Amino acid sequence: MSYYHPNRENGILSSPDGQDPVDKLISAVKPCFLVGCGGGLAIQGFRYGNLETPAAIGRMVQVAFPLCGMGFFFATASFASARIRGKNDTINSLVGLYSTVPILRKFLPLSYVLPVLSAGTFLTVLLRELNEPEKPTTESAMSRELDACNLDWWTWSRVKPESAPYIKRDLTLSELIANPQGK
Repeated sequence: MSYYHPNRENGILSSPDGQDPVDKLISAVKPCFLVGCGGGLAIQGFRYGNLETPAAIGRMVQVAFPLCGMGFFFATASFASARIRGKNDTINSLVGLYSTVPILRKFLPLSYVLPVLSAGTFLTVLLRELNEPEKPTTESAMSRELDACNLDWWTWSRVKPESAPYIKRDLTLSELIANPQGK
């Protein structure tokens, strides 16, 4: 008995647009590795002042390993989310960000994980929203939504019928009891 999977022919990691997903994952992990190695060297150099010992290599691995894992998890989750959802937007980046929680919890205490995730969420949404050129402005999006209702709000807001003048008068107690709304 063969198991049928709906994405067998074009699986989540298959790429019909000619881009190899493994190359995409490697290209996402490479900057994380370089930053991790540089960060490990910087920590070893500034903190201990000696880069000639094997501890420098250990410090590089200690910093680069979690960063490479986070880069791999982020790239894999956001790529899979883009394939499943069929579009590439901010949600895919947030899915990738939140997939790094196990690695963050492994190397950071919870009191640091939540601020890192909050800052990451803010920066991800901000950078993704600023870098989407095809996104309409709020004013044009609202205008399009109102036009879809078939209501001419622009004309309606400019040409208002004259309202009856408001006349304030004192009501007696019996009028208030008979008509509590004052009409």
